[in-house]
Amino acid sequence: MNCQILNLYCSNQGLSRIPQFPESITNRKTLDLRYNNLTELNESFLMQLQNERIPVYLSGNNWLSNCEDFSFIEFVTENQDLILDKEDIVTNFNGKPINLMTPMEDIQDICNLDFLPVVIGALTFLLLITFFTILFLIYNLEIKVWLFAHNLMLCWVSEEEIDKDREYDAFICFSEKDEKYVEEIVKHLESGPNSYKLCLHFRDWIVGDFITNQIVNSVKNSKRSIFILTKNFMESVWSKLEFRTAHIASMKEKRPRVIMILCENLEDIGELTEEIDSYITTNTYLKWNDYMFWDRLKYALPHIKIK
Repeated sequence: MNCQILNLYCSNQGLSRIPQFPESITNRKTLDLRYNNLTELNESFLMQLQNERIPVYLSGNNWLSNCEDFSFIEFVTENQDLILDKEDIVTNFNGKPINLMTPMEDIQDICNLDFLPVVIGALTFLLLITFFTILFLIYNLEIKVWLFAHNLMLCWVSEEEIDKDREYDAFICFSEKDEKYVEEIVKHLESGPNSYKLCLHFRDWIVGDFITNQIVNSVKNSKRSIFILTKNFMESVWSKLEFRTAHIASMKEKRPRVIMILCENLEDIGELTEEIDSYITTNTYLKWNDYMFWDRLKYALPHIKIK
């Protein structure tokens, strides 16, 4: 680079950045940086020009002069006496020579306005993320039930294949006096393209086998056990044994195997066993008269693949 020593002429050198000068430029009469490929000047160099009051030529370069290079805008607006060719320098900021540039206070306002949409957009995005996170935490189950009912994002709510060897999707436990509820469940779950395979006393048990063995095998071979909780259920010895068997198996496997359906008001059902009372107190159960009952029931059942 051919730079004279008394006046530092570095014009037409194809510079894209300020080089490391061999000595201090203090007391130089002028610094000529015209007609290079400069787009910006680093803050330390600008500070040196300002502190040492060094006159400089800057025209013929592609100065960015936007809000992202605020230090250059600040330098040229506050030190126009040092810029010897200010009439020939047109910036990208407002397309005017720097001697006609907006005062520094106005430039700060303009730049703040430029960033305002970004700030508002970022805050809006954060608020939306926070809102939907809170919404999900509050209505986690309802959201998953709705997604499952509408065949959306099934990968998020899909059933694991750990139960693939179990014959039945669900074993229905009920009192013989409550067959009306069972008929409705069978009608909804065993029909349609995405049907479930249910285990029922009167249909699937082996005639003549011990009831206790049948209960154990039905629980063991079913992915879920559905309990129709009514007053009749609580009056049945076998029904309470079915619950105990399924509940113990669920706790041993540490998997949610039990689906409790409350078909009557608790006060109408009467006194509960300690096990059932404890389960209802500590677990989510379904209500027969819930407007989302069938969606909730299907969500609680194994998530079969859509056919």
